[in-house]
Amino acid sequence: MAGYEVIKNEKDIEKYQNILIRILQFGTDSYKNINIGHQGGARECDVYWLPKHNYRSASLNANNDNRYLNWFGTIDPNDSRDLSMDVQISISKHGARAAGKFVKNENKIIVVHNGNIKKSKASLRTQFWDNYKNDYKIVKSQKLAFICELPIEFDETKYLNFQEKIKEFIDFVKKIKVDISSDENKATKITNQKKENKNISSDVNRIVNETKPKAMLIKKSLSEQPHEITKRIEKLIRHINKNQKNNNKAPTFDDLFSVWSEIEDVCNSKNDLKNFALNLYIIIYERTREKKSNYNSRGNPYTYRLPNEFIKIGTETREFFNIVGALRHEYAHSEPEYNIPINKISYPDVLEKLLGNKNEPTKTEEFQKLQIEILKRFEESMKTLLEIVKKEPTNP
Repeated sequence: MAGYEVIKNEKDIEKYQNILIRILQFGTDSYKNINIGHQGGARECDVYWLPKHNYRSASLNANNDNRYLNWFGTIDPNDSRDLSMDVQISISKHGARAAGKFVKNENKIIVVHNGNIKKSKASLRTQFWDNYKNDYKIVKSQKLAFICELPIEFDETKYLNFQEKIKEFIDFVKKIKVDISSDENKATKITNQKKENKNISSDVNRIVNETKPKAMLIKKSLSEQPHEITKRIEKLIRHINKNQKNNNKAPTFDDLFSVWSEIEDVCNSKNDLKNFALNLYIIIYERTREKKSNYNSRGNPYTYRLPNEFIKIGTETREFFNIVGALRHEYAHSEPEYNIPINKISYPDVLEKLLGNKNEPTKTEEFQKLQIEILKRFEESMKTLLEIVKKEPTNP
């Protein structure tokens, strides 16, 4: 709609995120170094409890995140130390894909949400918009729910009103998730009953099929979806990290699941593929490193946890590693920061290897196929990595 613009300037986004944090912390009780559970792990952060509205907030800005994470929950830290993130408003630092955004209209800044809330990784966008009754706008083909105007200058009344609007949003999202859980439980009971009723019929069909000639048995193959592959990859990575923990070693992957949803969403456009590639780079390159404690401003400031065998030149895992670097270079226009020299592979070479030609993808099915091919190589590389770390000696 004319007059509304999604803010994409990094400095402006940082400025408004800091204002958002200031408002969320206004009149709250603070708790330091609290573990907050989220999909895939937990993070230690400072938590701010607002007694008036009975919710807490935690805003995270780790250097290796590409988004500002604003987490909310309704359990008082005094009542439990077992806390989790119930609702999230994430805002991209670079204007890339994220559910939360800052929108400008003349001299007003508004916090908005695109409705892409999730429960156990499943998108509830449809349920969100089916139930959302408040103000929204269409901004450059994006349907955005208006949560509240962000007061730029201190105004106690406006601060309190903003906090109340956040509470309304938290309650709205939590209700959707609760309703979905209730529906899922009902559906499970119905499904179980149907399965029980079909046991005899299934046995008969199985016996009939077993007696048919082999040529008559046709197995229908279904094309895989990104979330199906990423679910298997996630399981492999958990095994890799668990193996390292059992061997008294640091986890190979550190807190990668805060960006996990960005690689499991289907790529339908070039912008989707860019977001996918940049977040995959974060997982493979940035979440496998840590800053040197004795760094003295010379050389590479990081040490890396991927084994040498994994990135050995001439291996399929090294090729996958290089593909991720080439994709990142294509979309971010800067060289990978990894300290090991990378055998150069061009973006056209990547396309030829994965799609069979060097032509830039332009169709939805081409973007989707490229994503699937990359994820398949990701999965195979993680299988190999798991075998590698299993063979490594245990630390004393």
